[in-house]
Amino acid sequence: MINHKLIEIIEQMYAEDHNILYLMDIRSKLIEYLCQEENLLSDCGNRNVILAKDTIRVIDALNIYIVQPEMGLASEKIQPFFDKLLEKKSWDYYDVKLVASSITLTVDVELAIKLGNMAIVPITEARIAGDTSFIHALLACNICSRILHGKYLEEKTTVDLDEKFMTWFKISERLAEDDFNLRMLFLVNQIRYAVYYQKRDLLFKLCQDVEKECSPHVSKTILSKVSFYTSTRKYNADLYEGIRE
Repeated sequence: MINHKLIEIIEQMYAEDHNILYLMDIRSKLIEYLCQEENLLSDCGNRNVILAKDTIRVIDALNIYIVQPEMGLASEKIQPFFDKLLEKKSWDYYDVKLVASSITLTVDVELAIKLGNMAIVPITEARIAGDTSFIHALLACNICSRILHGKYLEEKTTVDLDEKFMTWFKISERLAEDDFNLRMLFLVNQIRYAVYYQKRDLLFKLCQDVEKECSPHVSKTILSKVSFYTSTRKYNADLYEGIRE
């Protein structure tokens, strides 16, 4: 059974937007938790200790990407966590929650899609015990983010990115319809949709909506991502082709 103190610490990760100082505070609390005598003396299979270490690994990978938005280093840091999940027979609630928040950092888009598919069963099973809409929506939105990255950074893949993007986009759309609290997550995913399919009028409107409805820090982060993708060679080459046709 997951320790209530550990649950409290991990849940704090999802209470605010990711930033370095906030995540490092969570990391410090996790280290303090691990240093408690009952954890130091526990056996290697203690679920609480494993979960705390997994969460630290996720935080470290997210911090690397925040400081230096180059996916390679962050992917290398978090890959052992993903490798372990690929071998694990069944995931629990917090496995899925950590995957949902870190799936943008997979080494390639195919791994993100594979982990996303593996997460569906535990999400469905956990729904019996409580609401998993947030995890499901976060997972869908972040997989769309990873697919968008794969498209415009021109990753080599055999996956039909258009099909996978729309599959997960529709999931996030459906969840937002059922839960007002997920509307902001879907708004960000709509921006990804507009960038992915180069719908410039829609993108302009959605960016205005973000500036109105989000904090300055969040809107700045989102808009900088939009600028990143719209300045890529692939985006502009595709846009030119569309205009020419």
